[in-house]
Amino acid sequence: MNRQVSTRRSALQRYFNFYRLASYTLGLFALGHTFGALANTPRFGAASDQVVGMMRSVGVVAQGARTSWYNFYLAFGYFDTVFFLFSMVVAWVLGGKSSQERRALSPIAGALFASQVGGLVIAQRFLFPAPTIFSGVLVLLLGAGYIRDNLARRD
Repeated sequence: MNRQVSTRRSALQRYFNFYRLASYTLGLFALGHTFGALANTPRFGAASDQVVGMMRSVGVVAQGARTSWYNFYLAFGYFDTVFFLFSMVVAWVLGGKSSQERRALSPIAGALFASQVGGLVIAQRFLFPAPTIFSGVLVLLLGAGYIRDNLARRD
């Protein structure tokens, strides 16, 4: 009986630790970002529609390549999605490591945490509630994992 409880607890810890929860959150963030802002450009009214139309129609030449302001918008948005997915993989891998292995990877975990703190600052300053909430949850999860791992280092 104790072995079954221990096995269940181990499985829960493997898939529901701070880093794995952050990985799930990053996946949802990437999906919401991609399908809520890029694949379907949101409509915020007539003035917004006019700006999007102008972004699509105004062509520019940047470093010899012809593009539009709307393509800049899409490209930077898709870059964000790529980095969300990369961060998701990093968090997933960290979540599958033992605490001793995570201590050895502390600079990576710290950089992931710091990048999300930066994202939260940007979201609070320039965006709206949804990305700010996602960023806040990520900062809490990754910060808790990082702090827990570094407190364990002292043991």
